[in-house]
Amino acid sequence: MATLLPPLARWLITARRERPAPHLEVAPERISSWPWTVFGLMVVAGMVLFFKLGSFRTLGSHEIFAVVPAREMMESGNYVFPTFGGLPRLRKPPLVYWLVAGSATLCGELSPLSARLPSALAGLLLAGLMGTWAKRWYGSSVGWAAAFVQLTSVWFVMFARKAEIDIVLCLFNTTALFLVADQPDTESRQRSFWRWLAFYVLLSLAWMAKFHYGPSMILAPVGLFFLVDRKAGRFRKFLHPVGMTLFAAALVVWPLLVLEQAPNAWEIWRRETVGRALGEMGSHNLFFYVPFLVGLPLPWTFFALASLRRSWQAAWNKKDSHERFLWIWFFAQFAILMVSANKHKHYLLALLPIFTLLAARSLSDILHGFRAGHLQISRKWVGPLILLNIALGVALLLVLKKKWPELSGPALILALTLSCCEGSGWILLYYRRVRAVLSVNILSLIVAGIVIAGWFLPNADRRVNVQIFAEEIRSEKLPTQPVCVFCMDRDPLVYHLGSPVYRVESVSDLSSKLQMDSPRFVIGYEWMVNDLKSIADVHPLARLPQGKDGIEPVEGDLLLVKLTPHRQTAAKPVHSVNAN
Repeated sequence: MATLLPPLARWLITARRERPAPHLEVAPERISSWPWTVFGLMVVAGMVLFFKLGSFRTLGSHEIFAVVPAREMMESGNYVFPTFGGLPRLRKPPLVYWLVAGSATLCGELSPLSARLPSALAGLLLAGLMGTWAKRWYGSSVGWAAAFVQLTSVWFVMFARKAEIDIVLCLFNTTALFLVADQPDTESRQRSFWRWLAFYVLLSLAWMAKFHYGPSMILAPVGLFFLVDRKAGRFRKFLHPVGMTLFAAALVVWPLLVLEQAPNAWEIWRRETVGRALGEMGSHNLFFYVPFLVGLPLPWTFFALASLRRSWQAAWNKKDSHERFLWIWFFAQFAILMVSANKHKHYLLALLPIFTLLAARSLSDILHGFRAGHLQISRKWVGPLILLNIALGVALLLVLKKKWPELSGPALILALTLSCCEGSGWILLYYRRVRAVLSVNILSLIVAGIVIAGWFLPNADRRVNVQIFAEEIRSEKLPTQPVCVFCMDRDPLVYHLGSPVYRVESVSDLSSKLQMDSPRFVIGYEWMVNDLKSIADVHPLARLPQGKDGIEPVEGDLLLVKLTPHRQTAAKPVHSVNAN
């Protein structure tokens, strides 16, 4: 993709007047024949979404909040009241737990692969949706480009490979907005009925995914668009009896069932919704999202920025309804995010598909410009650009070898591949071999994906020591005994230990569970475990030393101990578990 950045700059300067009006003219020449394009996109999608999906790293702290409740639902048969290590987990709606549990049932086991599969499939559908959206508005060439841009954006790769709800929610929100934005004025009543029923289904799923955040990111842009575009009559579309009934059921049925078992759930939900917006869970300044707006759409950020001017002119000067919808979409959602005191980068996912549509138009125009001869790289620049690629490859190799000296071989492969592919890309671009340029870029993506997911990400996994420690405990010491995880509410250890496992968050709670006629096995940080000496005799069984440079465990040595009633007991030796 770096091959196309200098042409982008040249295109911005010299070819602005030659660009076609937004989705009024569709470039007559395709980038390539559709079978080749479909095959290339399938290869990219397979690499980005599914290569080593379950093994490129261990589950993260946010992923276990989806996986452990799903596991406990499957074990207990209670799919209404989620728990995490035996304690209520009511801060989020249950959709993500149901998706993970359903995937595990279909796959035959609950594993990192089955847990991440719903997100990967949602990502695949999102890429297809963006390609379809761009094709309907701007033509087939932009449609193919949009699918490629979506699959290779940083934010997409980050979140489509996680066992979290964010990319699934992004799919729900974007699909609902597409249903509204693409509705023709002359649509029949029957088709309109099914369109708005689908809209309400997605609205309900968005609520079950992340409470008010999901529906607000749909309703705010749609309502504002109807007002600004003088389509107030379309507000009647909201009066859909079946859809409204379905949404009302999503709003009240699950909360009522939970409140029967946990009356204090109201306070938890208030804090997660209103409290989060008011800053009770932390706050950030107004500029928090700026670096993420630039970084998350990479490497296509500047391609999207290149389309801003013509999109703005079409929206507000030419009264183009499609472009106006994109701007209202952005402003409405961004205003909601800015008003909320609590901010996180993944909240931006709702509006990042806009960048996909904008970047795809620039990419398609540049490729067609080269094929038609409107754009060309000067011969005098080809050599320096190739040398620059070689220099960047050498710099990358040196950085990787310094960081991971044991991975010199994969680092060399990665640096050589990127340098050769990008260098040859300049030569091919000079001869206007657009299809070949795309081919070498796809090749570089494949090799980079294999090397990064196969070697560098596993090697950089900061949690793998804890996983090995937990697996050795189960295989060598406590294969079937219940283990208590003490004061570690966000640690993947709860997942890695497997069942039976439960959490306790205070000494008093553990004391009430401790029966004097039976020992308890407890795992926690050493400075926490020392507090247990007041309620029982503590006998260390295994230790995982504190990690360095962010390698877990980071808060001290991790100890497995046995608690017995207070009495004089000879100390048992401590065995250090080698997790390296």
